[in-house]
Amino acid sequence: MTGCLSIDANEWHENPLAEPGVLRRWAGFVFLAVAVQVALGLISHSVPALGWLHGINALVLIFLAVYAAQLAARTASLPID
Repeated sequence: MTGCLSIDANEWHENPLAEPGVLRRWAGFVFLAVAVQVALGLISHSVPALGWLHGINALVLIFLAVYAAQLAARTASLPID
């Protein structure tokens, strides 16, 4: 098929990005981290002791977003048959 990304099943071991759903999984991680960040931001107004988790989660969120963006960029550069 022209214009479609065709990947052989044996290629999954050589290229982890070839596995279906990898980008969706990492996008889900980013979405979950954003949801936790919002919840921690709202909860930390009434429970100040949880404020430090808000900062730690911000660092986790940055890491996840950068990693997911790098995966998307590498996936976009895969050859198309």
